[in-house]
Amino acid sequence: MKNRIAAFAACFLAILLVSPSLAQVPPGQGEIEAYDGLFRAAADGDLDAIERLPDTHGFGRTEVVLQKGQAVDYSGNLTQMIRLSGAQPVEIGSVNSASLYQLKGAIGERTTAALYVVSEQASLMGMLPLEDFAACAKAAGVPVIVDAAPEWDLRKFLGAGADLVIYSAHKQLGSLTGGIVAGRKDLVRAAYMQKRGIGRAIVEAAAQAGAR
Repeated sequence: MKNRIAAFAACFLAILLVSPSLAQVPPGQGEIEAYDGLFRAAADGDLDAIERLPDTHGFGRTEVVLQKGQAVDYSGNLTQMIRLSGAQPVEIGSVNSASLYQLKGAIGERTTAALYVVSEQASLMGMLPLEDFAACAKAAGVPVIVDAAPEWDLRKFLGAGADLVIYSAHKQLGSLTGGIVAGRKDLVRAAYMQKRGIGRAIVEAAAQAGAR
């Protein structure tokens, strides 16, 4: 769980770091150019933004949309993990129902990511399928994160439309405790860059807690 928190927060931090670049793209330029600019910012090491997180003052996009039935607590509250990164959770639907019109209505100019949770603890009834969820988010230019901690297939969720997928390295894969962040190269690299900021503090805190 502690490693998941570290990986999870790193993903949100990565997208938060990238979002200002997206917001500054002039009208008429496509999403490819927007993300390319974001990747260059991460590659150049936007250390000022990294060091300021989780203070997101001045960041244009800080909201993370998720289905209410997937706002689970697995010895760690999911919405708290979102807030730890400096982002704000925006829940749609109810615990047993969510619709595309609700997702479309929740996505706006402040949306930085859409989160989909694959867990036996999440509601299975009435939730949007990942393919539909991802297609709706991506049509609005919003990256999709999938929390698939208990899963083992490293390609399945990317094939269904996810931009970033978070896995546990030890649940199904048999590794020592750890986490895996897979997906788009620019966002994975931006997540890695968080080792220069709050991401490192979260990992060290988790390691110290695990050593006790």
